[in-house]
Amino acid sequence: MELGLASTIVMLDYIAGGGYAAVMRYPGGKSGSGVCQRIISQMPPHQVYIEPFLGGGVVLFTKAPALINVGVDADPRVIEAAGARLAADGDGRGRFDLVCGDGISYLRQWRWWTGALVYCDPPYLMSMRISQRRLYRYELELQGHIALLQVLCRLPCYVMVSGYESELYSQALSTWRVVRYRTMTRGGRMADECLWCNFPEPVELHDYRFLGSDFRERERIRRRRSRWVAMLAAMPVLERAAVVSDLLARSAEGKGRQEAQGATILGAGGSQCLGRAGGGEPH
Repeated sequence: MELGLASTIVMLDYIAGGGYAAVMRYPGGKSGSGVCQRIISQMPPHQVYIEPFLGGGVVLFTKAPALINVGVDADPRVIEAAGARLAADGDGRGRFDLVCGDGISYLRQWRWWTGALVYCDPPYLMSMRISQRRLYRYELELQGHIALLQVLCRLPCYVMVSGYESELYSQALSTWRVVRYRTMTRGGRMADECLWCNFPEPVELHDYRFLGSDFRERERIRRRRSRWVAMLAAMPVLERAAVVSDLLARSAEGKGRQEAQGATILGAGGSQCLGRAGGGEPH
């Protein structure tokens, strides 16, 4: 990726300022305490990862990369800053495609859904914000939210959506699983956010580093994992293989149940949420 002057300046700021988070002080970003980790801990395994509203890109650049990683944003400055971040890190663990454009249109046109996960963090509904002033160069009006929900409900893949609870989203995504958590707004106030998922609670994760609802639980799980790994490593080879075989068999059973439940949600819930998100496709 060839960087222009603006991207070069951003990259120098990134290096001097201590990282991507220092450059992208993005309104509504997921860099608050434990928020990004909570979202990643709900992601099942996937080969393709798409963020149609990249913004600060905290989730994209914190999670373990997929084979293909796509960030879309209508703001050219966001795409330039993300390109600078990639150039500074030299991350070669997956393919990253950055697209300057409309995220909803991109989702409509995308056709390769095998093994894909879409995480949407659009500008939140203006009516649900504490501050009614515009925060972004490219806001999403009510009709845009309706169009987004209609597209998301049709996607044949894993989908996750962040937002404040509202009548529109609660009705449109009534068949989806909801994870609720507290976060801090840009103005320093506490707020309740929702993470809607069109799949049941995962039995496998794409990235296990952030498993746990908060820092204390993540540390407890990390220590337990370390103890179990050390215990398995100390076993005789065949005894260890037998234990691992049993664990894999149990995991396969759980995965089969999850896939069956996910198929039910995707098959039965999609048409319902479309009907509640508004009338026909907005023009």
